[in-house]
Order: sequence, then C-alpha cells, then structure tokens
Amino acid sequence: HPVYPVRQVQLPYPEEERDERKRAAREAKERRQNAQLLTAIRQRNLNLYLPDDGEVGEERDAMLVESLKCSSHGHVTYREEDHVLTWPVRLLYPEYATSDVIRQFCERDSLREHLSYMFPPEGESPEWDEEGEYSLPKLCVLYN
Repeated sequence: HPVYPVRQVQLPYPEEERDERKRAAREAKERRQNAQLLTAIRQRNLNLYLPDDGEVGEERDAMLVESLKCSSHGHVTYREEDHVLTWPVRLLYPEYATSDVIRQFCERDSLREHLSYMFPPEGESPEWDEEGEYSLPKLCVLYN
C-alpha cells in the first residue's frame, strides 16, 4: 500500500473566532429572551418589587431580570412557544418548619391543581404531617 503524506488543513476560522461567534450568539439569544420576559411582564401589568437605588431604564430592566433569575429554587421564565410565564412558588408550613417548592408554576395553572396533587383527599400524607391535617379539603392558603 502506498503511503500518502499527511497535509494539515487550515480551517477558515481559528478556534478563537469560532468561540467568539458562539459566545456572541449565546449573548444575543439571552438578550432576546430577557426582552421577551420583560415584555410579557409588562403586558400583564405585573408590579414586581425592586428596591429603588437610582437605576433607570435599561439598567433597571437588567436588575429586574437578574432578580427574577437568581432564586435558589427556580426562576421566572417565558415560554415563547405558548406565550406563558412560569414562576417558582414556595409553600411554607411554619408549624412544621418545612416548605415545598414548585419550580415551574405555569401562570395558567391553578393553585388547587398543584395542591390536589401534593395533598390528595384520599392519599398519603407527607411524612411531616403525622396528624393528617394537610388534605385538600382542610387547606387554607394565604399568600402575599
């Protein structure tokens, strides 16, 4: 068998340029998603608390988006395909010093749907609810 010399082929774009293009594409996608999230929140006339530290315009928008994404138990997202916001929801049970998190609570869902799954009327109680006090018909929900 004949031996052919190996030629090194020069790629049209060095790795650094490719990586830069990928980074730029990721950043553009993130900016588009952030803009869609802010638009969806404004269209729904939602009033979200953000401390007043003198920031205005784009800086304040950036702070708001960051605050919506920095939760340890999920973050607000906008699903472009069906135009829906999802939120993390934390349920507290102070008398038992515990909590639950619904990571993606769709704005079209009812709290009752989630609670009926978590506390079925005829189902098994959570391990911390030894008295069986938490069942859907007995629940009273407070929110703020």
